[in-house]
Amino acid sequence: MKRLSSSIVLLMLLVGAGHAGVLGSKHDLSLSGSSQFQYDTVQACVFCHTPHEGNVDDKYGGSGGLNLRGYLIWNRNTPGYSSFDMYDSESLDYTEVSPQPGPVSVMCLSCHDGAGAMNVLLNLPGSAGGPGALDPAPFSGVTTNQFGDFSLDDPFVGPLNIGEAVADGDLGSAIVSPGTNLTNDHPIGFVYNAALATADGELATPVSDKQVDAAGLVRLFEGKLECSSCHEPHNNQYGAFLAMDNTDSALCRVCHLK
Repeated sequence: MKRLSSSIVLLMLLVGAGHAGVLGSKHDLSLSGSSQFQYDTVQACVFCHTPHEGNVDDKYGGSGGLNLRGYLIWNRNTPGYSSFDMYDSESLDYTEVSPQPGPVSVMCLSCHDGAGAMNVLLNLPGSAGGPGALDPAPFSGVTTNQFGDFSLDDPFVGPLNIGEAVADGDLGSAIVSPGTNLTNDHPIGFVYNAALATADGELATPVSDKQVDAAGLVRLFEGKLECSSCHEPHNNQYGAFLAMDNTDSALCRVCHLK
């Protein structure tokens, strides 16, 4: 990697990994970020968002999914799967036969399925010779797997691979099995409402179809619990991009009355 300028080094020292914003966090894949992967650009937002030509493909890349229609001007392709294998348990009381991740969660899975390359974007930084890209070369290299050798349980990349994808080797290797396995992760994509809380008996009743708690720390999306209910992708002050401080399982106990 090229020598970092003194101004960028200073910026990295100022923002730190626990900074409340995305700049300098592990979600910042630019030169100012603290991710395992850094690319030769000074644009931090481009790895998820673009001001023009956002994703309008179907939610799962097929003909049957919900069309994103530029939702959140997403700058990535969504996973090309028809469905995900979801967590199941006898203790679950939601009524959906097979809930699936909603658009918000699918956008998270465009990186965290363990198969989507983090530098493959719809609209590259500094496209057409713009000022954002210091060197466009890193964006034309690896296009398959950037999560390391899964078989060796690489400590740097394991938490990134939520979808349990399996590769046949190290960086840049082919994907053997896709990242559709969410069976060992907290259920998402299900309706969380008063009826579910009553049926379960140990769940808090959401205050609205937009949030569980009155403070709005645990959000709902069209009445459903999604990845961004518990995580805030733009704020890492609590670690793991949690939506709130989880000391004494405080985040868990917003929903679970234990």
